[in-house]
This record gives sequence, structure tokens and C-alpha cells, in this order.
Amino acid sequence: MLRVNTPAPSFPPPSLIVSMRVVSRLIVCLIALLIIAPVHSEPSHQAAAQDAAQNAAQDPPYEDSQKDVQSETQDTSLDRSTEPDWGIAPIIVPFYSPETGFGGAISGIVYWNARRSAARPDQASLTAVYTEKEQFFAGINSDKYVWGDRFLAELNIGFSDWKETFFGIGGEPPPGYADDYEEEYSSSGFRIGAGWAVKMAEGLYLGIEWNHDDVDPEQYESGAWLETSGLTGCDGGAVSGPGLSLTWDTRDEAFYPTRGFLVETVYHWFDAKMGSDFDYDAFKTDLRIYHSFRPRHIVAANIEFETTDGDVPFYQLPSLSTRSSMRGIEEGTYIDANRWAVQAEYRFPVFRRFGGVVFAACGNVAPHVADLADDAHFAGGAGIRYTVEKNKNINIRLDIGFDEDGETSVYFTLREAF
Repeated sequence: MLRVNTPAPSFPPPSLIVSMRVVSRLIVCLIALLIIAPVHSEPSHQAAAQDAAQNAAQDPPYEDSQKDVQSETQDTSLDRSTEPDWGIAPIIVPFYSPETGFGGAISGIVYWNARRSAARPDQASLTAVYTEKEQFFAGINSDKYVWGDRFLAELNIGFSDWKETFFGIGGEPPPGYADDYEEEYSSSGFRIGAGWAVKMAEGLYLGIEWNHDDVDPEQYESGAWLETSGLTGCDGGAVSGPGLSLTWDTRDEAFYPTRGFLVETVYHWFDAKMGSDFDYDAFKTDLRIYHSFRPRHIVAANIEFETTDGDVPFYQLPSLSTRSSMRGIEEGTYIDANRWAVQAEYRFPVFRRFGGVVFAACGNVAPHVADLADDAHFAGGAGIRYTVEKNKNINIRLDIGFDEDGETSVYFTLREAF
């Protein structure tokens, strides 16, 4: 992959990296066979019904956020049949972020089979977005559990026509450019992702997936650096290939957790043999922890790590700041082959449907994993919440974030950051 600055000698040596990549890809293929195999021996309807009944009995019931946390924890014998089994939260809402400016979104979240498990209902969301920068996005996401919650089928489809900002690699401008260098470009494309996971234990799922992204960067600034840089990905192309996922979810709620944790680990393998124009591997792990120490007072923490290896297009490099992490730093300001980020948030009630949060985060990106500890960037801020769907505590959020230089970023959107 072409870089702005000449990287230091790599370690491990290239021969070892190639061997590791071959071994990891073989492991993906073997585990995929193990996951697919159970599909050919479908469980009987009676067995599926028994599994669903056991899962419903084992999962903690959905509790109203107004109840005392201690009594919630002790009383798991409540009848979930009194809860709504489905719900819908249609939203037409203006929003704002540093990357988009002002915009409008039409979004709807539908969930069903909530009585089976408050933490793992079936759900689907449809979203359409348009911004003052003439950015457009439309997408649908769906999670559907099969045979009780023995299997999980996932699907996401999206199309975007978006304006992006390029700040350089690793927070460094291209040679000969000032530190405040930034360059806008446009890109359009579509994304299709599908996954199938099998339940290994309560809340633990092992899955295979396939992702295909086809992105076409266009309309570079005339005479600017990107247009003639030859940076990997400047001519666009498809990123396509299989992946392996491991998810462990003990949260009491999917939309607004108050206790438990979620671990999501994903390995992707993109290769020309799989229809990809770029050959690289990507690994990401995401840990989220939730704890209630008083009614409606929640402390949440999030740890993320990403690493890539190979011919990564510049627009697929991990970004230090994302839509859910490092609020206060504009997305894309720091991108590189490796990334870590840690954030914590305190959520508390204010008045009726209104709530508040305070948050802080730190992280870094680097060309090599060993360089990640060399520096860190910091961000933090506060926000307010308004509950638009009370059964599942689905909120509209307004956050104001600050970076380490005191620059302010505003975020106004639907659902929690994490």
C-alpha cells in the first residue's frame, strides 16, 4: 500500500506475515464448514419449540427502567407475556455532525419476538439520509433469529453518494503541505453484507459472513494531491470476501442496555479470487460493558482494536473517530493501518423522558501495531437524550464533543453511540 511517509522496516518479516495470513484463511474455511454443517440437520419443530421455551425461561425479563435495579436483578420470575411482543419507532428527525453539516433522516426501527428475549429480539431498520452537503444514503439492516435463537441471519444493504474529507495518513499531511491540509472528494457506491451464525452457548454465536463494497471515488479537487497521488484506492474498486465472526452478548437489552457486556470480533479476508480488487486482511474486536449502580444511572465503557494488512484502499483504513467513538474529533482526521480506542460514558435521568450523559475517550492510529503506544489523542463531552420509544428506551441524542485542541463538534441523531 502506498503511503505518504516511508514506513519503518516491517516486523514480523514479510515471509512470516504471508504464512500467518495463509494459516488464518485456512482456519476461516475450516470453521465455516463447522458452522454450515448443522444447517443440513434441521431440528424438529418440537425441539425448536423446546429450545425457545428454555431460552425464554433463562433470559432475564425486560424491566422498566423506572424500577429499582436491585429488585430487577433479584426477580427474574416475572411473566414476560405482559410485555409488548413487537414495537415500531418511526422517526423523521433533523441531525447534525461535523462530517455532514445539517441533514434530515427518515428512519424506522421495527422489533418483534421481544418476549422470547429482551436482549435478542428480531429487528429491522430502514434509513434514508440527505444532508446540506448533498450527501445521500439509503440502507436497510435486519437481524432474524431462526429456530428459537439457535441460528441468526443478518442482512445489510446500503447505497451512498457521499462527500468525504481526506486529511492525510496517520494525521500527517502529504509532503509539502501545511499541517491544516484537508481535501474534499466525492464517492458513490453500494454495500451488501450477509451473515449466518450458530449458537454455541447462551449468548455466544460463531458465524460466517460475506461483505461486498463497491466504491467509486470521483470528483477530486482539481490540482490537489489526491488526484495524482496514486494512493491505493484512488481509482475505486470492489472490496469483497468472506469473514468469520464471534459474538458474546450478555446484555439485558439490545437497544438500551443497563447491565451485561457485548464482545464482537470479526476477521475479514478480501482477495481477488473472491471478486475483490484489493487483497488484504482486516481484524476488529469491540468490547462494550454496562453497569447500573442506581435506578436509571448507567456507566458504559467501550474498547476497540482494529488492524489491517495488505493492499488496503485509503477509504477503508481504520479511522480513529467513527460515528460511535471518539466524539469530538472529525471522522477521517486520523486514519492508518491500525487503531485502538477506549471510551466511557455516564448516563443519568433528568426529567421524565429527558436524560443526560457525559463521556470521555482516547485512542490512536499507527502504521504498525507496535507504534500504537507511541501517542494518544483525547476527546470528551456531554449530551442530552429524549426517549421516543418507551418500551425499549430508543432515544434521540444530542452530543457536544471537544477534541484535545478545544475544537467543538456537535452530533444530533438517533440511538446511543454504543
